[in-house]
Amino acid sequence: MLGLQEGALIFYLLLGACMTPLIGLLALRAFKRAVAANMRGAEASLSFGAAEHSPQPRREPAAPLGFRVEEATSDKGTGSRDRMIWRMVTAHTVAGLVFGITAAILLLTLSGTELLPLRTAAVSLAFAWPTVLALLLLVGPDRRIQMRILFCYFGALLVLCVLAWLTGLSSFPLWNAEGDQNGGWHLVVPGFLTPAVLWAIEATPSLLLLLFLNRSVRSIGPLVLVFVVVTLAGSHVALSILAMEPVMRFAAGLAVATGLGALGAILGFALIGVLAAAWPAWRVTRYISDCYADKRFSDFMLTVTVIWLLETLLLASSLWREQAAIGLIAASVPFIAWLVTLHILLRPLARAAGGRPERRLLMLRVFGFSRRSQRLIDLIGARWRLLGGIDLIAAPDLAASIIEPDTFQEFVRGRLRDHFVRSPADLDRRIAKLDRAPDPDGRYRISQTFCSGEIWKQAVTSLMREASLVIMDLRGFGLERLGCVFELQTLLDSVPLSRLAILVDVTTDRDGLEQLARERWHSLDSSSPNLAIVPAELCLLDVSGSEAAAVLYRLALER
Repeated sequence: MLGLQEGALIFYLLLGACMTPLIGLLALRAFKRAVAANMRGAEASLSFGAAEHSPQPRREPAAPLGFRVEEATSDKGTGSRDRMIWRMVTAHTVAGLVFGITAAILLLTLSGTELLPLRTAAVSLAFAWPTVLALLLLVGPDRRIQMRILFCYFGALLVLCVLAWLTGLSSFPLWNAEGDQNGGWHLVVPGFLTPAVLWAIEATPSLLLLLFLNRSVRSIGPLVLVFVVVTLAGSHVALSILAMEPVMRFAAGLAVATGLGALGAILGFALIGVLAAAWPAWRVTRYISDCYADKRFSDFMLTVTVIWLLETLLLASSLWREQAAIGLIAASVPFIAWLVTLHILLRPLARAAGGRPERRLLMLRVFGFSRRSQRLIDLIGARWRLLGGIDLIAAPDLAASIIEPDTFQEFVRGRLRDHFVRSPADLDRRIAKLDRAPDPDGRYRISQTFCSGEIWKQAVTSLMREASLVIMDLRGFGLERLGCVFELQTLLDSVPLSRLAILVDVTTDRDGLEQLARERWHSLDSSSPNLAIVPAELCLLDVSGSEAAAVLYRLALER
């Protein structure tokens, strides 16, 4: 039959989750190569000297340039932005608890299990486990806040265990597969551990979510996972058809005639199912990408929705064993409840985002440090994207980690070249089309500008002029980094010092940086906003102690 076989759903989800990192890594590796190939010619532009930077007259500023080094070891008064992110945390927490409680009541009721308070609470907590994953993504790689989230969640589980101990819950045995009450070994679980055991039984299958949330492939993980699971479902349908007696007889005859054998026939049918499902899988992922391009949801909401859909499918597998088709229909109720609750709670944030003035953050960095740059953009994005968008000049170090679904689809279709700016006219169109509106959840997007050849200099200059804040990551900087030398001169010419923060650490050539900045400061563009600044201080944020604290401290000044 074509119905859902017991355990088949979990098997295909697990297999799809295992395949997603491998397929995603291969796809992103090809994407990085394509980005690098389209950028070729930019290397020659790095010889573009500071004196050639602008044809405008240059002038001496009113005051000499000084440096203010700030070392932040804790975030100081992040104020309204912290309140905004905690409101989002609260919304996702409440929606996750609604899912967990609804799922627990359905599972226990349809399985004929009594709804005891501790049992219901433990199972609810287990089904709400994806909330933790969503919150960890929401707050970014800030270890301090992440530890708070984990402490609260597992603290709640510990409270249930303490309540079980205080109420004197009796111990119960766990038997092995061959054991029973009359023979074989068994393990007696203390009563106070009952909530933890119930939690582990229901939450363990959802740990497969961690596979497609791997940071290396997270940007395209949802799309790849959906594509893989749909194609695997095609193989399941094909094998189900093969199980029908007439089809099986035909396949057996074909296997004998061709010499494929039984195994060859089975694999052949599975392959046919995969190929037949490839087109529907592509259409599904294309639809998701189109919805993202139309701003029906954000990249974060796409990932979170896939997380909860997978949890819903795991619940459906459990309810199928209890009530068959009725269980499958019932499994959709917690997901709908989660979706409605989250929409209601996020609506005020979305309205507030739409009424705020436009703000843009430009992030510049030393190319070639992928992991460090990924962490930084995640840290900045967790807070700043509640206020405005982030602009980047695309390069292989970050292009793959923050690739948007529609851009990835265009790459798969062989149209990545169309995304590259190659002329001033292309640049004007790109700047005009920058995504400045918030998504339905109140967060703004990260926009990458793909440049080929020397046009990157005009692009970064245009983005600087529109930026409300520029963060330049100069960890790993040396005077041989001519692209950063050009950007520093352009910043001094174009961006008020109050809107500029430079990140440094022990890997930064601090002496070379300060010497370079002082030299270029003596000859600024005649239209520079820094000409009349007194005193003139350039902020250097030392992130050697705590990158997260330093970044959050600087963002806290932007109110």
